[in-house]
Amino acid sequence: MPSPNEIKKQALQRQYQNLQKQYEVVNTEIGYTSGAARLRSELEAESLLEQMTKIDDQLKQL
Repeated sequence: MPSPNEIKKQALQRQYQNLQKQYEVVNTEIGYTSGAARLRSELEAESLLEQMTKIDDQLKQL
């Protein structure tokens, strides 16, 4: 039976992978947009990176 830390680690890894996929999509969109749409995409990419960094920090603590 997996320990609580292992379960948490697996959940964080899945969340990180999902954020990474979203980041890749948004990053691709940035290349195809301009103006306000591009700015929104850049802000979303920045937010996704921040979330990924937080998850990475949590994983390192486990």
